[in-house]
Amino acid sequence: MGNNLRKDFRWWAVSHHTKYLQKKIMDEVQKKPTAEKDEENMQDQEENAIVDRLFRSFEDLEKAIGSARKTLEERGEVPEEVVARLNSYDTILDKQRKLAHRLCENIKKGDWDEVTRQVGLINGLSGMIRDDARAILSSLSLNSDDEVSTDKMHFC
Repeated sequence: MGNNLRKDFRWWAVSHHTKYLQKKIMDEVQKKPTAEKDEENMQDQEENAIVDRLFRSFEDLEKAIGSARKTLEERGEVPEEVVARLNSYDTILDKQRKLAHRLCENIKKGDWDEVTRQVGLINGLSGMIRDDARAILSSLSLNSDDEVSTDKMHFC
């Protein structure tokens, strides 16, 4: 049981890490462009690296969602509401990816107001997943103490 909770916690941690990467993007894109071409190229490379990490974090989050889904399936009697919540994470993740693509376009255009708005939206979506995952993990932790019980598990 402990391994499954650790997997679920890693899933939550990946979600939390996504927020960190998004903050790093904002820190990088808000830097003032310099007149020197070398510094611009270096900044472009840094922005690309941060955006690449953002997309990799989406892939990690997708794997974590799959792992959490598998863990819950192995537990047995999981309410449909919880399965629906996990399925909604896929939709949220898809929306984050679309926003990240638009974010890249706006970084290239230098439309910093739109970049700021999109990073805020991505952060908000990550927060939704993170908060819901915490609620599910909390419920799993409470229910793991009562494994001897034959009652159905209760989820938030």
